[in-house]
Amino acid sequence: MIARCTKASHHQFKDYGGRGIQIFGPWLSDYATFLTDMGERPDGTTLDRKNNDGHYAPGNCRWATRLEQNRNKRNSH
Repeated sequence: MIARCTKASHHQFKDYGGRGIQIFGPWLSDYATFLTDMGERPDGTTLDRKNNDGHYAPGNCRWATRLEQNRNKRNSH
């Protein structure tokens, strides 16, 4: 999440930071806050944004399975 949104050299930056996707400030500066908001990652899931045009922030993020993520891609809407 952080690399994709903040490092222009990351191979996926154009799809994240390059599109203006940002990370909720407290998450960026304090992993404990991210962990409090999101909880531990359940097995078989990865971080997903409910609204793909929205930022990584509380209320727009969830732990999702690969199937859920595949259904929530920009090219599948």
